[in-house]
Amino acid sequence: MRKKLHVSLKSHDDVIDYDVIGDISKDEIYFEELDDENTAVIYNMKDNILKRDNPNLYMEYNFGEPDRSNILVKDIGQNLEIDLKVKKIKQSKNTISIDYELNDIKYKYSIKIKEN
Repeated sequence: MRKKLHVSLKSHDDVIDYDVIGDISKDEIYFEELDDENTAVIYNMKDNILKRDNPNLYMEYNFGEPDRSNILVKDIGQNLEIDLKVKKIKQSKNTISIDYELNDIKYKYSIKIKEN
C-alpha cells in the first residue's frame, strides 16, 4: 500500500527531514531517499533492520542485533566495521523511532506514516 511518509534523521549537528511516498507491507517499509544517489531504503519492522542501497554504498543497520551491522563500499568491495549501539526503539501503528549511537555519534531516526 502506498502512503506518505515523513523521514527524519537528527544528530547533534545536523537534521535531515523530508516527505516521500513509500510502499508499506505487513513487515516492511520501502522508499527512495531524496538524494542525488537514488538511495533505496527498506526498513524491516519485524526484525528492526534498516537497509540503504545506492550505487556507492550498501548499509545494513541491524538494530535488533547491532553486531551484525555493516557498510559495504561497493567501488572497492570492502566492508567497514561500525560500532552501533542501540539506545531505544519505539514502534507504534504509525511511527518508528530509533535512538542509536554510531561510532560515538548519537542519532535519532524516525519514519512517520502520514494519514491521507
